[in-house]
Amino acid sequence: MQITLNNGKKVSGETWEEVVENLKNTSQFIGQEAEEYMRETARRVIISGFGEMNYQDAESFLKELERLKFITIEVR
Repeated sequence: MQITLNNGKKVSGETWEEVVENLKNTSQFIGQEAEEYMRETARRVIISGFGEMNYQDAESFLKELERLKFITIEVR
């Protein structure tokens, strides 16, 4: 699967978890756990005024980012 960020950058992986890990590694959060990355991203989304993210795992996290129009998910 692959996601496309609003800036056109593409991030891929075989699983939802791998996509989140690869997305995390393209940011300032390299070296942090995926859970910490998702939690911090959700916090920043709220602070930026885009609304609340409701997620339980990597899949729902990415689907929430898509719902909020930060990414586009392409499942192959």
